[in-house]
Amino acid sequence: MAADLWTSVVSLAGVALGSGLTALAQRATQPSAERVEERRQAVATTESRRSEQLDVLKEFVACAQAAERAAYRRPDPWGDDEDGWMTQTGPVMTALWTASGNVTLLCDEALREPVRT
Repeated sequence: MAADLWTSVVSLAGVALGSGLTALAQRATQPSAERVEERRQAVATTESRRSEQLDVLKEFVACAQAAERAAYRRPDPWGDDEDGWMTQTGPVMTALWTASGNVTLLCDEALREPVRT
């Protein structure tokens, strides 16, 4: 009878020890898993922002090129709205202004001054 009791006690102690070690291992690995997830999210956010910034820069360059083409079509004697040049150029300049605002909002400080220039 005493052997059966000791067997049960040792078995119960083994279960308790195993449960304790499992809980300790889970507690130790959870912060590590959380840090990995935070890093993954930070990388995903950075890539998303980079993609958005590239799109904004591409749009700005396209608008700047359209504005440059419009400027070269300007009538030689600068005067009233001859041949509708100012009417045609207005939307192009509005698009350029909007694109430069998007660059100012989304891109790095280093790009703001070249965009204004």
